[in-house]
Formats: sequence, structure tokens, C-alpha cells
Amino acid sequence: ALLPTQRWLYVGCERGLFRLPASLEALQPELLVPNITVQDLSGGENNVWAATRTGLLHWDGQTLRTLTTKNGLPTEVVHRVLLDHEGILWMGTEEGLGKLVPGPFLTFTTADGLPHSFVRAIAEDAKGRLVVGTRNGLAVGDKDGSLQRFHSVFTERRVYAILQHPSGDLWVATNGGVVQLRNDQTARIWQEKDGLPDRFTFALAYDATTDELWLGTWSGTACLKRGKLVPLPPPLASARPLSMHVDQRGRLWIGLRDGKVLVRERNGNTKVLGAAEGFSDQVVWSIASDEQGVWLGTNGDGAFYVSDRGISRWDTSKGLVDDFVWQVLPDKKGRVWFFTSQGLDRLEAGNIRHFGAHDGLPDLEGSANACWQDSRGNLWFGTGSGLVRYDPQAENKALAPPQVLLESATFGNGVAVQPGKQLPSTHGRVVFSVVSLALRNEKALRYSYRLLPAQPSWSPPQAQGEIAFAALGPGSYRFEAVALDADGQRSETPVAFEFSVARPWWQSPLFLTGLVLLAVGLTVAYSRWRLARVQARARELERLVKERTRELAEKALELARLAETDELTGLPNRRKFFETLRSELQRLWRAPQETRLALLLVDLDNFKDINDTLGHTAGDLVLKAVGAALAASVRTTDTVARIGGDEFAVILPMTDRLGAAVVARKVLDAVSSVRVDFAGRTLSVTATAGLAVVAPTAAFAEEEITRLVQRADVALYAAKRRGGNIFLEDTETLA
Repeated sequence: ALLPTQRWLYVGCERGLFRLPASLEALQPELLVPNITVQDLSGGENNVWAATRTGLLHWDGQTLRTLTTKNGLPTEVVHRVLLDHEGILWMGTEEGLGKLVPGPFLTFTTADGLPHSFVRAIAEDAKGRLVVGTRNGLAVGDKDGSLQRFHSVFTERRVYAILQHPSGDLWVATNGGVVQLRNDQTARIWQEKDGLPDRFTFALAYDATTDELWLGTWSGTACLKRGKLVPLPPPLASARPLSMHVDQRGRLWIGLRDGKVLVRERNGNTKVLGAAEGFSDQVVWSIASDEQGVWLGTNGDGAFYVSDRGISRWDTSKGLVDDFVWQVLPDKKGRVWFFTSQGLDRLEAGNIRHFGAHDGLPDLEGSANACWQDSRGNLWFGTGSGLVRYDPQAENKALAPPQVLLESATFGNGVAVQPGKQLPSTHGRVVFSVVSLALRNEKALRYSYRLLPAQPSWSPPQAQGEIAFAALGPGSYRFEAVALDADGQRSETPVAFEFSVARPWWQSPLFLTGLVLLAVGLTVAYSRWRLARVQARARELERLVKERTRELAEKALELARLAETDELTGLPNRRKFFETLRSELQRLWRAPQETRLALLLVDLDNFKDINDTLGHTAGDLVLKAVGAALAASVRTTDTVARIGGDEFAVILPMTDRLGAAVVARKVLDAVSSVRVDFAGRTLSVTATAGLAVVAPTAAFAEEEITRLVQRADVALYAAKRRGGNIFLEDTETLA
């Protein structure tokens, strides 16, 4: 395989990968990779891709990198490669066609020398080397800065934080204590025996002004000053950090394990920020600062920025892809990076740019607080699937906007439409299908369209490339559509399609003229017919109004009767009882002083036994019979009402106590004489009554109704307690 570039001629064969000067002045080839079969080459200057039987080779002019299944390739046997105009590398493999989208992100795993692919901490040492903490120890990058390989410094310890001290020592927080490294050798391990609250250490921070090294452990916080642990006030000593940071003002920020953040001012004062202070009660995973303020990434509330202007929040409502922020990193260009549970977001000039798997990220979820910008300007992010490097120089910003093509235009049942053609008035749906050949990130492609002159504004971007219009009116139209890529770039030139829709036959000029003349004639005839119709209708409406008024009056009377009548017995119900009682008491107020009003409350004895043994049908028959007997046993001027389940009331106007006692006995006799045949049995029942009598008062008051009913009710239940089938007067209730 041959690949000519401006400076070199790359040659791939069974013996490896070679290169010669493009001028062929030197015929002795330079061996780049020995002992490997190169099957195909593609790319350009300082961007050479080679297909081999053991994976992909990439040469950037300085560093050679091998990509295998450990880096995500579906197979290591690659037969053909092709780098297209979008920078996409297409691979012909034994598993079929594959696609690799090179971008600014490059992932390092155990295949590159890391002791574990889960990266929890990143820093740069005094020698400019990248130091990486993993779940299985610490690794250091190559001294030459290529970072193609790493070598382990120690293993079998989980690393959670790394700090380069000005003295040159490297401090590493692990699950087994704080390791103090000097020249890649362990100088000391700080644990409980040395005064730490706990050997399990999560966070480190250093204040250069005061030479204070802060250590956050599982059980509390410690501070080293000039190599010795110093006593701390209780709020600091008891703080259990998951993250720590000293900002440009010398303030110590501690993300607490139980949520919220503790801030220690330079003067030693402390305060806690939570939801009540406009911050968050969630755990803070990452803390970083710039010249104006401090950024904090939380466990579900997004990211917060604390400055002299107050506290501001960035979350999904402002464009973040997710509210779980594991890492926050302000870079040297004034941008802020957020690694969430759904990918990496970048905030720049108020706009958020999202990076995902299509951009080369091996994992959409970052690991807590594992982020760093090195002295070369590269950004480093830790994930559960490896160490990710972002190279600002490799971010391709020169891609042309996506082109958009019209795949088809149809109407009705899929009949194709040619540009400039006229559709029939009965065209049905008009459907346009647009596509874009931008393949770098097909899932992120969106389409916007408009239909002139009916819809002059561009539609909101949508993922579907099929656009349908229904019931278009007659006229000329121009359909336009553009494609938008993941960066929001729009097609420079929209695809356009012009067509027209014919007028239906009923909209022709001749038909419309005849229609006008016919309408005039019909209007005159209709006016005359309408006048006669209106007069006849007026007479009919007058008759109907009278008839309906009579029917409504009858129905109103019937509804009033039903609203006051017990449905089962036909007697007045509880509502009518109280209305009648109020009326009689008001009339008594106006009557002579010797006039009396009596109230008799009647309750059936042991009626529940009938319902429980024979059912409610038998009970209903007894209640109807009792109601009829009660109504027959009193005067027509008296009122018998059913006011409860088996409870009745008798209002006796113009009746004194002696006369009321006679009526009460008569009522009880009437109840006891009731006989009801049911299911071969003859049912009978007795009753108990309570009697209350009232004389006129100086003035009627609503309370008299309640007092009279209560007096009769007290007499009733006193009679019940004596065995029932009797009546008692309210004057006998204390007997």
C-alpha cells in the first residue's frame, strides 16, 4: 500500500510501515513499525492511518498509536481504510464496514500502561509529567511528554486525590492513607498512628500563602503545617470531605459527604452553604475556581458558580445535558467544562457545546473530580473506561456546513412530483423527504424547513427528514429545507422545490359569476319565504312558551314535593320536618300565652333485628306500614315525618301537655297494631316516644328549634332505657 503526501511517501507491506522523502532523494526507507503486515493506507500529512491484521495504526508525525479491540474496535483484522472529507475513517473489517470518527479526544487504558482503567485523580508533577490515580494504584506518564505510555509507581491502593507540593513531593490520597512520594519513591505514609482521623482519604488541598496542606478523610479533616498536624476547631475537624479546594482568596471550600459545602474564610470563620442559602443540599463532587469565583459540581442539582455577584446555577434548564456533575474544570481560555452522567459539556460565552460518544468519549459518565489542564494546554478527564485527553488543536472547527439534498417529493398515494409542476386540487398530502450526507454524527442531524408564502418562518429543527403538508390551497409554493449539524451549523444553501396547486372547478370565473346570479335570485325568494316562516314560527313559539311555562311550573311543584318527601313512606322528610317545626314555632310566638306546641319523637323498638334477620326488604315494608299507621292516628293539622332510618316525628300544633300525652299513647298503640306479612311470617313492631311541649316566648329564635328537638330526644332515650314501648315527657327524664 502507498500513501503519498507533500513531504513523504508512506509504504506499507508485509515487513511493516516505512516512509521515504517525497522527492525520493534518499532511497533508503525509514522504518516506522517493523514486523507487521500493512494492508492499506489512508490519510495525509501527519495523519496516517494503516490497516493491519492486528488493529489500526495511527501516526501523527511524532507518536505512533495502535488501536485494537481494547480501544473499542469491533475486530482487530482491518483490510481497508479510507479517510473522507469530514475526517471520518471508514474501515473494511472481517466483521463488515466500520466507522471511526477521530476527534479531539484520545483515550488511554490499561493497554497504555495504566494499572486500572477507572481513573479517579489527575495532576501534573514538578517534572511536567502527568500523574494518574486509578482504582489500582498510581501511574506516571513518559518523561518526553508524548504520553503514549504510562508506568506504575505503586498498585493495590485506590487513589482519590493527587497534589503536587512546592517542595517537590507528591501527595496522594488513597484508601490506605496519604502517600508522600519523593522522586517516585514512597517517603512516608500518613495514617491514624500519625494523627490522621482516618486512613481512608478522599481529598487534598494546599494553601500556598499559609503553607497549609489540608487532608480530607472519612472521619474528619486534618491540616499539616511545616510537616506537623495542627489542631483544628470543631467545625473543621469534624467535617467529612469528598472534595476540597483553596481558591485565589485563600478560602477553603469543603464538599461535605452528607451534602452542602463548608467554606472557611481566611480569618478562620466558617459557614455552610445549602439550599436555604441559594446553593444545594446535595453532595459536591468537584470544586474549582477562576479569578472571579468558585465552580461546584453537585449530585443532581447541576453546577453552581459562587462569586461576589451571588450564586448562579447551570442545569438542564440552561442547556446542560444532565444535572449530575462529576467534574467541573475552568480552562485557561475562560471556558468551563462539566463532565456529567450523560457526557461532557463546555460552557463558552454563555453557550453550551455537548460532547458524547460520537466525539470519541469512551464513557458518558465522568469520575468524581478527576480533571486537569496540563502545562501544554491539554485537558484530561477521568472516566470508568480510561483516561481521556482533549487536544484543543485537534478539535475540527473547519468542517463545512452540512449539505442538504431533496430525496423525493410526492403527493396523494406516493405519486412523484416534478419541479415546477402543478398539482390537482384534490392532491391529498404533499410529502418531501430531505437527507444530508454529513455522516460524522448522523443522530445529531436536524432539519428545518419553510413553505413560501404560506409559512415564511423556518420551523424548529426536527430529527425527521420527512415533511408533510395537507390540504394546500390553490396557488404557487416554494419549499425550502436546511440541515443542521451537532454544532448548529446550517446548510449554506437550502434545497428548494417549486410547485403549484390548481384551482378546483368551483373556483373558476364562469362558475363564480353564475353562482352570484343564482345567489341573488335565491336571496329574494328566500327572503319572502323566510318572512312568512318567521311569522308562523313566532306564533308557534308563543304557543310553545305558554305550554313549556305550564310544564315547568308543574315540574317545579313536583320537584319541590319530592325534595320534601321521604321516598319510602311518602311522609315529609327531615328537611320538611324542620321547615314545618320552624313555621309552627314562629306561629306559636304570635299566639296567645296559654297556647302550646308539642313535639313527639318516635323510634321503633328492636327494628334492627328485622333488618339483620329478614333483610332490608322486610324492614322497608314495616317502615311503610308504620308510616301509614302514624299518619292515620293523628289530626290532619298535625305533621308526621320520617327523620331517620326508623325514627319518626309528630308535630302537634295547638296541643297542650295533657292532649299531647293522649296522642302519644294513641301513636304507640297504632304502631303496635301494625301487622306485615312477609315470607310466610307476620311481622309486628313496637315503638318508644319522647314528648316535649313548648310555650310562647317573648321573641322567636332559631335556637328554640334545636332545644325543643333535644328535649324530646332526651325524653325518647330515657324511655328507651326503661325498656321501650312507652313514652316519657321531657319533665320525666330525671326520674
